Amino acid sequence: MAPKAAPKKGQPKRTAAVPAAIRKKVEKTKKEVNPLFEKRPKNYGIGQDIQPKRDLTRFVKFPKYVRIQRQRKILYQRLKVPPPINQFKLTLDKPTATSVFKLLGKYRPETKHQRRDRLRQKATARVAGKEAAPTKKPAVIRSGVNTVTNLVESKKAQLVVIAHDVDPIEVVLFLPALCRKMGVPYCIVKGKARLGRVVHRKTASCLAFQAINAEDRPNLAKLVETVKNNFNDRYEDVRRHWGGNTLSVKSQARKSKIEKAKTSQHSSLFALRHLTGVVPPDVTDVTLEPLISLPRRDARPVSPSICIIIICITTAKDAAAVNCDVLVGCDVLVGRRGHF
Repeated sequence: MAPKAAPKKGQPKRTAAVPAAIRKKVEKTKKEVNPLFEKRPKNYGIGQDIQPKRDLTRFVKFPKYVRIQRQRKILYQRLKVPPPINQFKLTLDKPTATSVFKLLGKYRPETKHQRRDRLRQKATARVAGKEAAPTKKPAVIRSGVNTVTNLVESKKAQLVVIAHDVDPIEVVLFLPALCRKMGVPYCIVKGKARLGRVVHRKTASCLAFQAINAEDRPNLAKLVETVKNNFNDRYEDVRRHWGGNTLSVKSQARKSKIEKAKTSQHSSLFALRHLTGVVPPDVTDVTLEPLISLPRRDARPVSPSICIIIICITTAKDAAAVNCDVLVGCDVLVGRRGHF
């Protein structure tokens, strides 16, 4: 009787099936269906049921202003941005900006409705024969690039607040240099819509404090000191820093791929020197570069090691440089190609 074959390693042992008599019988229960509810399968054919909702973001044609601001952002990243424009990226930090806008909120100008009610009350009092005593004009912030420029030139502005996203940027491009020349503290904040809400407008390019109440002077002095340290005193440093000039993700990947290929090329030259003791004089980066970029029929990239073999066996001079016969040198190098 032949001996039983031992089970192969790695295979699980098979167990005998459970007899039918011992097996528990599982009763199949039918799902109760209410006849009042009928099945209505949806048909998504043409002209039939409405298709389910999908994310169609990629198929949306965005408004022109959205496309322009996205393109502008990319251009600011790719091109070299000169320092006068690049300085508008360096905005005030969040805690200080919150303090500035809190102080700006106390000196908001009156709205049209508030002015109308004030003049109506004044006219009613005059008709009733009650002449109101003349009141002092309240201190409010001034807005608009022309108004702020005049205040800076006359040195009446105590603090100038400039928006970072004015379009076109040439409207306020000169303002930081003018403020520094006239000794007026200035700061750049985000953004023109937030400044516009302060003066009851959609946007505002810049604001300025002209007069301020006595109780708010300590807060303004602290803000002026912080702003001068961040903007006025750092002007010479800021005017030397260019912006932009950053590659896209695809360009960075392509650049790293080229650098990696160059590194492998140098390592191949080192391997050739290690094997033979001598590197042919013609094997340089200049001779390897065109060979690597040569097109082939099968469109497969040429490795640097193959380029070295081609250079070594093309001429007898190269074979003499590595101190071997042409054919023998080819066999040796091909056999040891895995070391390259």
